[in-house]
Amino acid sequence: LNSLPGLRPDGLRGGELYHDGQFDDARLAISLAQAMANHGGVLLNYVRVIALTKRANRVSGVRALDVETGAEFEIEAKVVINATGVFADEVRRLDNAEVAPTLAPSQGTHLVLDASFLPGEVALMVPRTDDGRVLFAIPWLGRVLVGTTDTGVSTVAAEPRPLAVEIDFLLEHAARYLAKTPTRGNVLSAFAGLRPLVKSTPIKAASRLARDHMIGVSDSGLVTIIGGKWTTFRRMAEDVIDAAVQSGGLEQRACVTENLRIPASPPHTEISVGEADVLGAVRKEMARTVEDVLARRTRTLFLDARASLEAAPQVATIMAGELGRDEQWEADQVRRFRELASGYLV
Repeated sequence: LNSLPGLRPDGLRGGELYHDGQFDDARLAISLAQAMANHGGVLLNYVRVIALTKRANRVSGVRALDVETGAEFEIEAKVVINATGVFADEVRRLDNAEVAPTLAPSQGTHLVLDASFLPGEVALMVPRTDDGRVLFAIPWLGRVLVGTTDTGVSTVAAEPRPLAVEIDFLLEHAARYLAKTPTRGNVLSAFAGLRPLVKSTPIKAASRLARDHMIGVSDSGLVTIIGGKWTTFRRMAEDVIDAAVQSGGLEQRACVTENLRIPASPPHTEISVGEADVLGAVRKEMARTVEDVLARRTRTLFLDARASLEAAPQVATIMAGELGRDEQWEADQVRRFRELASGYLV
């Protein structure tokens, strides 16, 4: 109880202490993009692949859409790698419309509470809840993160939303173990993500589907990687590049990802977002929208959805000045962000 002052003592008989790692997923994604740029890679933001181009029945590149301008253009490539997570099957169908699905996406929902619900730096993990899932409450960026669920979904959404039953499940089980009972009114933000789980036959519960990654090469040479998780991203990178080298007959080179240092930047834990934060996100981190800044360059939307709504107009004004946008762009950005953030409120 000294380590977990927010734990409910009723019926407590003991526990085990172990060590684990924690990271900010959005920060790591941006750092990986910066590492790619530092090593000569070319990054395109807000560009969508709409078709695969082929030559002699082999994939020879992509046709892409610049989402900001509406312009279409083609990019030639010796090998195309489909590393699109839960959207991998959609890209595979661009290559072959009849291809069978390989993924069974699973949704995980998280709730963010004030730090007073679990003071200190030690996380709580309950290894088995009523339906066999794991429950955790983790100190996270000055808040408490409660999760998660494992709900199979039939459709893949770009912006998945927490289901009411998932929110109720998390609140009900958190109340059993926390001394301070959380309610819907205490939820600062609620968000969901999709896991690209590899399909098994017969399909079992989502929590039992494979978390490992798999790589396949189509008859036309499209290299696809599915499954996997953050903790194995370096091995995933090495394996998929090896497959691409073999598929495209490329020059063999020693892999450097195992020991490659990634530029690190500290997570943004404050709710207030200043002008320097916005300008830095635009100038150094490819931020193009208010959502970029408030969701993934800072974590304001995830830490406190209501506070992010209040910050949106100021962020839009600063970005408009830096990007040369007009008042209509500002208004559209604020409107779109409000529509997005409303899904994070409980």
